[in-house]
Amino acid sequence: MGRSCSSIGLAVFLLLARISADLLCRANARIIASERAGRIYNIWKSTPRIDINPRHRKLRIRIVVMITWGRGVDQYSLLENKDPRHEIAQRGRPAMMFEKHYKAITLIRLACICSCVSALFASCSENGESRPSVDDVTRWYKEQRLDHFSQEETRTWKQRYFVNDTFFDGSGPVFLCVGGEGSELTPDVVKTGTVHCAVMVELAKQVGGLILALEHRYYGESQPVSDLSTDNLKWLTSRQALGDIAQFQAYLSKIYNLIGDNKWITFGGSYPGMLAAWARIKYPNLIFAAVSSSAPVEAWYNMQGFNDVMAQSMGATIVGGSEQCVEQIRRAFSDIGLLLGSSEGRQSLYDRFNLCTSEAESDPLKDAYNQFQFTYYLSTQDGIDLSGSRTGSLFPVQSNDPNCVEDACNIEKTCSDYMLNNDLGQPIDRLASLWKLYAGEECTSVDYQTATIAPLLDTSLSSWPERCWEYQACNEFGFFQTCDPDSECPFTREPHINTVEVNSYPCQRAFGIDANDVQERISETNEYYGGWNPVGTRIMYISGSIDPWHSLGVCRTPDCQPLPGQPVLWVEGASHHFWTHAPGYYTPPLSNAVVQAQEAIKAQVLTWLNE
Repeated sequence: MGRSCSSIGLAVFLLLARISADLLCRANARIIASERAGRIYNIWKSTPRIDINPRHRKLRIRIVVMITWGRGVDQYSLLENKDPRHEIAQRGRPAMMFEKHYKAITLIRLACICSCVSALFASCSENGESRPSVDDVTRWYKEQRLDHFSQEETRTWKQRYFVNDTFFDGSGPVFLCVGGEGSELTPDVVKTGTVHCAVMVELAKQVGGLILALEHRYYGESQPVSDLSTDNLKWLTSRQALGDIAQFQAYLSKIYNLIGDNKWITFGGSYPGMLAAWARIKYPNLIFAAVSSSAPVEAWYNMQGFNDVMAQSMGATIVGGSEQCVEQIRRAFSDIGLLLGSSEGRQSLYDRFNLCTSEAESDPLKDAYNQFQFTYYLSTQDGIDLSGSRTGSLFPVQSNDPNCVEDACNIEKTCSDYMLNNDLGQPIDRLASLWKLYAGEECTSVDYQTATIAPLLDTSLSSWPERCWEYQACNEFGFFQTCDPDSECPFTREPHINTVEVNSYPCQRAFGIDANDVQERISETNEYYGGWNPVGTRIMYISGSIDPWHSLGVCRTPDCQPLPGQPVLWVEGASHHFWTHAPGYYTPPLSNAVVQAQEAIKAQVLTWLNE
């Protein structure tokens, strides 16, 4: 975690040695024992550098073992009142030519004292903690409050964050990549931006910004409690997460001696995009501006719009989709709905899709919840990880990468190679062929209780990827992605399997939150944050036309209009915050629309910084 202030004495010692060696050895080695000075200078050149202060990277010291504060140049001790001019003269060296160097020693000492005092204050924070080094970007904030809204609850916990101050000179802005519910943050998030904040990192290089990323409480390694029991989840809310950002802002400001001129700007995509915007709305005195990408800011109970956009995106020619492809998808799922209605039909599904049966459960698809599990596997955007060669979604709309090369990795390949491929048989057979990429040779269980409920009942910390986001959905947001008969959903609408009741059932089962409570909490969320009509300034909302989440974003159509003080941007052909991805997280080249979106974001941030 860096050096403590108690080690500054060593830094003082080394700095004095470095300056003395530099002056006396480099200035005129031929005058003062040139052969020995040369050896000293060579040692000085070969010793490793040590940073005193990452914000003043030019202030460096080198270890010189042969020269110390108690010993003067070469072998002559100034502290013992031995006049090196006398001894040099006796050895045939011109004393007058060394006069200026000898007198300079006193001035050098004074300069060293001033420099080291400056380094001391610059290297240490007000609370005595040393400044972080860019060579180790992972940090822990050890005093994060568990509850920001209770005076009685005084417990604290350790929150992980990441720092890259390579480009920061002390005067630039502070860019914060907000963590969320997805795959946990890695140190690369402040180096490349990974999938989260690449535009932010690129812009920081341009403006000399300090790059930060803060992991969300209860996700990844930032665990504030000992287990994920329902009682312990009460501090898992977006409001507490915003409180974390506010307290973290104050903490980092002390560590880096930040002032009002260091403008904080938050960045995020999806749920972190929501938090980025809300941090600006709720803490405008701390957060100067925000870039909110693919953020579904309107909490919603029955989210029909998600699968409506799924159909529209699979039919979008700009990404290789077509209405013919959507029609084949509808036919395949319609046939599944018909086959679910009889024992013979269900047996056909077991055979086509290699679904598991047993003596104890010879007809699992007779159960409505198991029917939901089966169609969920076929249509979800959450991604599935079964026994096949592929993980992810059969219809990769949310993650669509137009230039990927793997089998069925995007909308175009899924349509052309599978759903429009007559050689594979009827539409349901084409779907079964696509399914085999993910399911593999082993049979797949469709037991809902085992696949969905059991992981949500696991209260160990390792269950955070499943249990924590489900709790937030039940407690704040909903986002239940249904397939209703009166919607545009391209999947099974009859029988009505994917209902909002089935989607919200885990709330009661895992957390004791019934459907009425879920809806009330969703209403409270929208009232608190503003939903589709947030009140704020300097917040940019960006949506991708292919992204199913844009149905709950501020910008929902190509002609979406900005809100007062809040610009919007529609990115044609883009999936879920695709413009925030760093190289290595997409297949190049980027489309012109995505490149233009990245440039528009940079231009908007620069405009704000120049205000």
